[in-house]
Amino acid sequence: MKTVAFENQLSGAYEKLPEDDILKSWRMRAWDHFLELGLPTKKNEDFAHVGLQKIFSEDFTLAKPQTLSREEILPHVLPECAGSYLVFINGFFDEELSDTKNVSEKVVLMNLAFAMKSYGVFMQNRLAKTLKEDSNPFTALNAALQGKGIFLYLPPGIEVERPIQILNITLAEKNTISSPRIQVYVGKNSQLTCCQTQISLGQNAHFQNSLIDAQIEENAKLHWYDQGTFSEQGYYLSSRRASLKQDAHFKCIGYQVGSKVCHQDTRIVLAEEGATCDYKYLSLVDGILEASTLVRIDHAAPHTTSSQLKKSMLKERAKASFEGKIVVSSVAQKTEAYQLSRSLLLSDLANSYAKPNLEIFADDVKASHGSTTSMIDEEELFYLQSRGLSLEDAEKLLANAFCKEIMQEIPFDFSLPTRFMR
Repeated sequence: MKTVAFENQLSGAYEKLPEDDILKSWRMRAWDHFLELGLPTKKNEDFAHVGLQKIFSEDFTLAKPQTLSREEILPHVLPECAGSYLVFINGFFDEELSDTKNVSEKVVLMNLAFAMKSYGVFMQNRLAKTLKEDSNPFTALNAALQGKGIFLYLPPGIEVERPIQILNITLAEKNTISSPRIQVYVGKNSQLTCCQTQISLGQNAHFQNSLIDAQIEENAKLHWYDQGTFSEQGYYLSSRRASLKQDAHFKCIGYQVGSKVCHQDTRIVLAEEGATCDYKYLSLVDGILEASTLVRIDHAAPHTTSSQLKKSMLKERAKASFEGKIVVSSVAQKTEAYQLSRSLLLSDLANSYAKPNLEIFADDVKASHGSTTSMIDEEELFYLQSRGLSLEDAEKLLANAFCKEIMQEIPFDFSLPTRFMR
């Protein structure tokens, strides 16, 4: 019954969208696909460890455009991204608060409604492909309900030296649903670095369903860094999609803290020869919060390479899960694919679940996967204490060391929440 009530809420929100929206046909196709897929249940493996019933039990309405002062924005802008940042508030791109004076004039940046007029063929083709291949109903729901998304296009042969920061701000109005959307297209021989910072202002229950969709052309590079500091009262579903052509490279590194429901779904297709992907992510969860991660990398061409490292650090009664899959098609000979999941439990009551798996249909492949779950090593604690450290400082040092393997690869000052450093 909760599922039916939630579907009715979403239907009511969809029907309230403006009739004159230039994206209306796009929304309609996405909504039809969402209805076709239906809301997932626990029987769906991708959502087996996601607390969906918590979301379905709430009463949500569509978030409305809001604004903040520039003084409220600037403290969250990274020094490296001064004059190079884009602002979302409650899922709506805010041109006025964004600052792009240090972004190359060759970079095309516009909201999706304007992009539909100039790049409609590309966007329609990309959406059609996504709807055809994507089995996650929440990505379709994002397309149907997205507030004011952005289109970021890097023409061929452009290297953007200064990173672009995405400030994704949620005002946490009670029981609202927001749908930030970013469409990224990196042209042939181009290179782009983006940093996404998640900020929640307020502690009301709210639901954010975000999506980043990237097309990376021949010999292009996209480096994406995440800082996910979520509200403990929020529900966050995020999807990331990337398709890579010949010799393209995608790097995705970041961290997230847990919330009532926090689920990240990443699916990457290495579509042509020489494509490579490097994925490293850290989940920090405490209290009675949760965080789940789904990563699927499809090797669809020969001589492709991928590497996954997922770490989770849990305290108190926290829960975390990792569902990792590497799929190597029959034509993807000479593939190299590696996957590792590691969980550190800082409490006897914390719970971690990991399911790394391989589906290999080629016979000339180098691939491995593994998973470890453990508490802080008593011998390591004893060694550090024997060198004069207190128990608290020794535990803090080892917790920091566990996170450092991922955090040291982020070229920004992403400070971890102090409450996780015991």
